[in-house]
Amino acid sequence: MVRFTFQPPPPGSPDPDRDRQLNQTLQALVLRTQSLPPQSLEFRKAIQQVVKLVCESNRLRRSLSTQKVYRDHPRYGEFYHEAFCRLLDWLPTAIQKKQYDPDRGEVMTWLNNKLQYLFKDAVRDLTGVRTPFAVGVDLENLDEQGELPADMNPWSALMAQEELDPSEVWRLYKAQDPDGLLQKVVLGSIRLEQLIDAKNQGKSMRKLAIELSVNANTLSSIYTRHKDQFFESVRRFRQSLQPPDE
Repeated sequence: MVRFTFQPPPPGSPDPDRDRQLNQTLQALVLRTQSLPPQSLEFRKAIQQVVKLVCESNRLRRSLSTQKVYRDHPRYGEFYHEAFCRLLDWLPTAIQKKQYDPDRGEVMTWLNNKLQYLFKDAVRDLTGVRTPFAVGVDLENLDEQGELPADMNPWSALMAQEELDPSEVWRLYKAQDPDGLLQKVVLGSIRLEQLIDAKNQGKSMRKLAIELSVNANTLSSIYTRHKDQFFESVRRFRQSLQPPDE
């Protein structure tokens, strides 16, 4: 994973000539990359060039914000780093799908707009709250133990008002793993099943991260990225267990 380090603005910034040259170089490279076969070695090398130019440009926005999170927030660096990593994950697919349109703006403007959007997602996902700015929600205290209130546990919500025993559904789902998600390796040798098991046992991502010797925020982010797909799979499986309507 690429690590992002804050850098001071370059000497003499802003520099319109430098920015113009950067945009021309990036634009030509991105447009050329969009024309390459996505599975080709040339495409991968071109993507690496784009990423290198972007990282060295010092033109990614430093001051991102949401309604309650600004640059002086104690977890700002963590949120920013997650948003930056997501930007790098998104970029190859966006270029492959030819999402950059030079008529709509410069490459760095395109990327900075996306970075701002991803920053909001990162704040939401790393705090575990879908709408973290609602009245009464404390961003700091909520994630102190790395876990959610019981009424926000997605498994509980999924199984609410169902006649099926949740533990039995989980046992059957694990045994069959109908979509092969549980055996999916999500980090190193860590499988998604380990993260889901931990959540079902009420264990926080922080405690699990200590047991697995990995970064808690990384683990929490990975869980967040995969949980929607997992719970959709469980919904379909649960429906298959229901007796057919007469």
